[in-house]
Amino acid sequence: MRPPRPNQFIPPSAQRRDNAKRDYNASRPHSSLGHLTPQEFAAKAARKGCS
Repeated sequence: MRPPRPNQFIPPSAQRRDNAKRDYNASRPHSSLGHLTPQEFAAKAARKGCS
């Protein structure tokens, strides 16, 4: 899916969906990542030298 152009209207439902998806994927802990958020997991991997 292409990102919208800056002047393109985005329906409120799409904004809510995108915000919920962003929240789920970025700031909520995931059991598959050892109950860390993706950001915490990436920081931990970077400290260990994993890429």
